[in-house]
Amino acid sequence: MGKRRPARPSPLRLVAALLLYWDGDGDGDVDASDLMDWDGDGTIDALGSLSLLVKLLVVAFAAQQLLRRSARWASGLRRRGRRVRELLVFACSPRVAALPNALFEATEVSKSCDAAIYARGDVTADVLRSALRDTETRRFLFIGHADAPTSRSEDATRTLGFVLSDGTLAAARPRDLAVLLGRHSPRKGGRLELVFLNGCRSEALARAVRGEGVPYVVAWATSAHDEAARLFSRAFFEALVASRASRGAKRRRPSTLAKLGRRLLDLARPEASAARDAYAQAYQEAVDAIAFETRLGTLANGVRSHVPRFELRDPHGAASSAHDCAPPPAASGLPLFLSESLERRGAESPVRPPSLAYAAPAGLVGEAYRSLLRLLTPGGGKKDDDLPYADPPVTPR
Repeated sequence: MGKRRPARPSPLRLVAALLLYWDGDGDGDVDASDLMDWDGDGTIDALGSLSLLVKLLVVAFAAQQLLRRSARWASGLRRRGRRVRELLVFACSPRVAALPNALFEATEVSKSCDAAIYARGDVTADVLRSALRDTETRRFLFIGHADAPTSRSEDATRTLGFVLSDGTLAAARPRDLAVLLGRHSPRKGGRLELVFLNGCRSEALARAVRGEGVPYVVAWATSAHDEAARLFSRAFFEALVASRASRGAKRRRPSTLAKLGRRLLDLARPEASAARDAYAQAYQEAVDAIAFETRLGTLANGVRSHVPRFELRDPHGAASSAHDCAPPPAASGLPLFLSESLERRGAESPVRPPSLAYAAPAGLVGEAYRSLLRLLTPGGGKKDDDLPYADPPVTPR
C-alpha cells in the first residue's frame, strides 16, 4: 500500500482552528471578551484592540483565500467539457474572381495550428455567426476578397466576399460583421482574441473590428499579391505556434527587481509590452518571410542568383522597385497590425495610436529610465520558379 497523501490545509479548516483557539474561556463560543483578551487571563487589557485587529486581519485573509478558491472551482466546472476552437478558417474563392490558392493556404495554415476549415458549400456571414455561437473560438482567419463593394458608388465601403455553394458572392454589411466579431471578444466575455483578414484593402473593416473589442487584428492596408498573402498567413501562424512552444519551455525565473523594472518600463512606454507579445512577434516574422522570399534571376552585373521575389510596397503606388535585378520584385502590398497599444503598417516601426499620451522622460528621471532600459534590454527556404523572368498573372485579393 502506498503512502497516504496528507490533506492540504484549506482556509475553511484554518478559520475553524482559529475560532477554537480564540475560545479563551472554553465555553464553546467566541465572544467579544475572547477576541479582546490578549493574555487569556479573562480581562480586557490595553492591548485588546490590537489583538482584535490582528485576529480580524487573519480571518479576512483566510476568507479571501476561501472565496478565491471557490471562484476558481466554480469557473472550472463551468468551462469543463466546453471545447475551445483554436482557429476558424473561412476560405472563399468566388466564381467571378477565383483565388486558386485559397484552399491550399487554409490547408497549409492547418498544419501549424489546429483549425476548422470552411471552404465547401455555403461559406457566408450567417455560417460564421453559427460557428462562433456553437463553439468558442480563439482566432478567426478569412481568406478571400475583402474589397467587395457594398454599393455602386466609387467611395463605397468594402466588405468580406463570402460565397455561396455555386460560387456566387454573398457580401454582408461591414458594420454588422464588426459587431458580430466583437460580440465574441474578451470585452464581451468571449474568447475571440485575433481576427486575421487576409484580403485586399481590409483596413477599414479591421479598424471597425478592433473598435468592437477584438484585441488583435491583422489585415491589408492595400491590395495584396495572392502568393504573398498566402506566404504571409502561413508564416504568421507558424511563428505564433513556435512562440507559444517557446513560452511553454522551462525558463529561468526572473528576479523581483527585473519584474519591477519591466513593469515600470511598460508604464512609461506602452508599446513595450505589446512589442513582446506573441502576435506582434508573429506579425514581424510574417513580414520578414515576405521580404526574404527569393527566386532564380539575374543581378545587375548579369550574374545568375536568387533575387527577392516580393517587395513591401503598394501595388498601385507610384514608387518603383528599389532592387536592380531581373525580374524585378513584385509588389506584395502592405499588411497591417492593430492592437490596443500598437499599430504597424508593412515593415515600418511601431506607431502608438494618437489616443495614447506619451512624453519622453527628461532630467534625472530620464537618465534613470535610460539606465534601467540598458540594464533590462538583452544584448528560408529558397525555391526556383518555372518562369524566372516574368510574373504569372495573379488575381489580387
